[in-house]
Amino acid sequence: MTEKIAKATIKCTFSFTEGREAEGFSAYDLMRHWAHMEVSHSDHKKTIWLDDEELLETEPWYPLKKVKLNIPGRDEPFISDSEMEEQYRTEARKVTQTGFVRFLLDRFAITYELLSETT
Repeated sequence: MTEKIAKATIKCTFSFTEGREAEGFSAYDLMRHWAHMEVSHSDHKKTIWLDDEELLETEPWYPLKKVKLNIPGRDEPFISDSEMEEQYRTEARKVTQTGFVRFLLDRFAITYELLSETT
């Protein structure tokens, strides 16, 4: 069975056929440029080579259930959609169902308070 992952940390080692400026160096731009050269099969013009890669860490995909919020003053309840889920996933450090609900409550400025039990 294949496991879905949400994030992966990969260590890549690249070599260059031309010098690169250390100041203002962008790893993101380097990866985009290398990927473009790979996809377009431009080996004859290639200036960046992937020497090695190593998978360091993965974060499993956590499926989120849709959330229905009954908001006072609204006729229809709000039901979360894939766009809200995607926005939450990009902002969250760790994806959880509880975190998703808190994210939605914050979006609608709904306050809540956790009370301690009194005995």
